[in-house]
Amino acid sequence: MVTEVTCDSCQNISKATFQCNHLNIPVYPIQVFNSPFSKAIVEQLNKTEDLDGLNKYYCERCQKKTCAEIKYCAKSLPEIFIVHIKR
Repeated sequence: MVTEVTCDSCQNISKATFQCNHLNIPVYPIQVFNSPFSKAIVEQLNKTEDLDGLNKYYCERCQKKTCAEIKYCAKSLPEIFIVHIKR
Protein backbone atom coordinates (compact mmCIF):
# COMPACT_ATOMS: atom_id res chain seq x y z
CA MET A 1 0.00 0.00 0.00
CA VAL A 2 1.04 3.56 -0.64
CA THR A 3 -0.30 6.55 1.27
CA GLU A 4 -0.13 10.05 -0.15
CA VAL A 5 -0.83 12.97 2.17
CA THR A 6 -1.34 16.38 0.54
CA CYS A 7 -1.07 19.44 2.79
CA ASP A 8 -3.88 21.94 2.12
CA SER A 9 -1.63 24.90 3.02
CA CYS A 10 1.50 24.29 0.92
CA GLN A 11 0.35 21.41 -1.36
CA ASN A 12 3.38 19.33 -0.28
CA ILE A 13 2.86 15.62 -0.97
CA SER A 14 4.27 13.13 1.51
CA LYS A 15 4.38 9.47 0.39
CA ALA A 16 4.86 6.34 2.47
CA THR A 17 4.91 2.70 1.40
CA PHE A 18 4.03 -0.17 3.69
CA GLN A 19 3.27 -3.85 3.37
CA CYS A 20 0.05 -5.19 4.78
CA ASN A 21 -1.19 -8.74 5.20
CA HIS A 22 -4.87 -7.90 5.43
CA LEU A 23 -7.21 -4.99 4.82
CA ASN A 24 -10.52 -4.21 6.46
CA ILE A 25 -12.64 -2.65 3.75
CA PRO A 26 -16.22 -1.80 4.62
CA VAL A 27 -18.49 -2.50 1.67
CA TYR A 28 -22.08 -1.50 2.22
CA PRO A 29 -25.02 -3.47 0.75
CA ILE A 30 -26.03 -0.61 -1.52
CA GLN A 31 -22.57 -0.73 -3.16
CA VAL A 32 -22.79 -4.48 -3.73
CA PHE A 33 -26.22 -4.33 -5.34
CA ASN A 34 -25.61 -1.26 -7.52
CA SER A 35 -22.18 -2.15 -8.92
CA PRO A 36 -19.96 -5.19 -9.41
CA PHE A 37 -18.53 -6.31 -6.06
CA SER A 38 -14.91 -6.02 -7.23
CA LYS A 39 -15.53 -2.44 -8.39
CA ALA A 40 -16.86 -1.53 -4.93
CA ILE A 41 -13.70 -2.94 -3.33
CA VAL A 42 -11.40 -1.02 -5.69
CA GLU A 43 -13.32 2.19 -5.00
CA GLN A 44 -12.81 1.71 -1.27
CA LEU A 45 -9.08 1.02 -1.79
CA ASN A 46 -8.55 4.28 -3.68
CA LYS A 47 -10.71 6.47 -1.46
CA THR A 48 -9.47 9.79 -0.08
CA GLU A 49 -10.10 11.13 3.42
CA ASP A 50 -9.83 14.61 4.89
CA LEU A 51 -7.55 15.10 7.87
CA ASP A 52 -8.93 18.01 9.88
CA GLY A 53 -10.15 18.99 13.33
CA LEU A 54 -8.56 16.77 15.97
CA ASN A 55 -7.06 14.62 13.21
CA LYS A 56 -4.89 17.31 11.55
CA TYR A 57 -1.66 16.35 9.79
CA TYR A 58 1.74 17.66 10.91
CA CYS A 59 3.33 19.07 7.76
CA GLU A 60 7.14 19.04 7.86
CA ARG A 61 7.35 21.86 5.32
CA CYS A 62 4.91 24.17 7.17
CA GLN A 63 6.23 23.05 10.59
CA LYS A 64 2.68 22.97 12.00
CA LYS A 65 -0.51 20.92 12.05
CA THR A 66 -2.64 21.63 9.00
CA CYS A 67 -5.68 20.25 7.24
CA ALA A 68 -4.72 17.68 4.63
CA GLU A 69 -6.06 14.97 2.34
CA ILE A 70 -4.86 11.36 2.57
CA LYS A 71 -5.18 8.85 -0.26
CA TYR A 72 -4.55 5.13 -0.02
CA CYS A 73 -3.46 3.26 -3.15
CA ALA A 74 -2.86 -0.43 -3.68
CA LYS A 75 0.62 -0.75 -5.17
CA SER A 76 0.06 -4.35 -6.21
CA LEU A 77 -2.58 -7.00 -5.69
CA PRO A 78 -1.90 -10.46 -4.25
CA GLU A 79 -2.13 -13.63 -6.32
CA ILE A 80 -4.87 -14.90 -4.02
CA PHE A 81 -7.58 -12.54 -2.84
CA ILE A 82 -9.82 -13.79 -0.02
CA VAL A 83 -13.07 -12.04 0.80
CA HIS A 84 -14.64 -12.53 4.22
CA ILE A 85 -18.22 -11.28 4.33
CA LYS A 86 -19.59 -10.30 7.73
CA ARG A 87 -23.26 -10.34 8.56
